[in-house]
Amino acid sequence: MRASQVEPRRVEWFLHPYLPAGKISVVAGQMGQAKSLLTAWLAAYATSQGRSAIMLSAEDDPEDTIRPRLEAAGAVLERVEIATTTTLNSVELAKLCDELGDVAVITVDPVAAYMPAAVNSWKSQDVRLALEPLRQLAMARGIAVVLVQHVNRRADGDPLARIADSQGIPQLARSVMIWGPDPSDPDGDHGRSKVLVRAKGNLAPNNGTSATFTIVERSVTGGIAAPALVKGADAQISADDVVADQETRTARDEAAEWLAALLADGPVAAKDAQRRARDEGIAERTLRRAKAALKVVSAPCREGENIAGWTWSLPDSSIYTSGHLGHVGHLGHLGSKAAKEANKAKVSTHIDAAQRPGETFEQWEARLEVEIGGAA
Repeated sequence: MRASQVEPRRVEWFLHPYLPAGKISVVAGQMGQAKSLLTAWLAAYATSQGRSAIMLSAEDDPEDTIRPRLEAAGAVLERVEIATTTTLNSVELAKLCDELGDVAVITVDPVAAYMPAAVNSWKSQDVRLALEPLRQLAMARGIAVVLVQHVNRRADGDPLARIADSQGIPQLARSVMIWGPDPSDPDGDHGRSKVLVRAKGNLAPNNGTSATFTIVERSVTGGIAAPALVKGADAQISADDVVADQETRTARDEAAEWLAALLADGPVAAKDAQRRARDEGIAERTLRRAKAALKVVSAPCREGENIAGWTWSLPDSSIYTSGHLGHVGHLGHLGSKAAKEANKAKVSTHIDAAQRPGETFEQWEARLEVEIGGAA
C-alpha cells in the first residue's frame, strides 16, 4: 500500500491522555495495590458515557467482589459484561461486543492468566503473536484494551524494566502506565491514595501529569460494604517514585528535607545546589526526585537576551527571572565563586535554547543546564 492511499485520522481517546481508543494499553502495579478497583472504575467510566465494558478477571469472584465494586463505582450494570472466557479468544470477545453494543473498553486482569498455555510469556515474539488478534479487534472497533500486569522486585529504578513477564507486552502497548501508592501518602503502600502515572506513551505529550485516586467505602445492594475509587485532582508524580522501594523513598525524603532547608531563605543557583548535594553524598537521581516532590521551581536567569544560569526556589518563594542571580539563600550573595561563574556564563550560539517538540519541561531544563554548564 502506498502512503498516499492511507487516509489520515486523528488519535481517539477513551481516557485522555492515558488510554487511547483502538489500542492496547498496559497498567502495571504491585500486588495488593487495588488494580482491580481501577478496572471497575474504568468500566463505570465507560457506562457513564452511555457505552459498554467487558471485564476479564481471573482473580476476583463476580458475586462477592466484582459486582459489589462495580455498583460502588456507579457502573450501569446492564452495560458491563463479566466474561467467562479463560483465554484471549478474539472471536468470543467480538461476539460479546456485538451482544453488548458500543463497547468502549476491555480490561484483562491479569493478562498472564489469559495467555494460551503454549505461549512462552518470556518470549516477546510469542507474546506479540498471541496478542495480535486482540490488537486487531481493538483497532477495528475502536476499543481501549487494558492489560493488567504485576511489577517485579528488581532493584533498578526503570519503571518499564519493573514490569513482570515478557517485555513484549509493554513494547506492543501504545500506552504503559504504572499504578500504585501516592508517594505523598503518609500511610505508604497501605494508604488509600493511589496514582496512575504514564511510563510510556507516544500518542500524547507527557507533561508529567498523573491521575490521583482515593479509595472510599460505599454501601451497595444487600447492605454490603464495597470499596471504590474516586478520582481526584491531577498531580506531578513520576513513575520512578511510584515503583521506588521504601529505601529509595527514604533517601528521596531525606534529600527533600535537605533541599527544603537549602531553599528556605530564597532562590539558590542551581549549580550551587547540585554541588552542595554532591558534597552531601546525594545522588543526582535522588536530588531530582526530591526536587519533584517539593515542586521546586526552576527559573532561567537572564542577562539581556542570554540565559546566564538557573535558580531553584520553593513554590512560595520569589524568583528572579531577569538580571543577575541576586541573593542565593544559604550560599550567600554573588560574591561566592560559583555564583560569579554562573553570572559570567553565556549561551553559545550553538546551543538550542528552544524547547524541542516532544520534550518535557524537565527534559528541556536538564538539557539546558548541561549545555549552559559546558558553555560557561
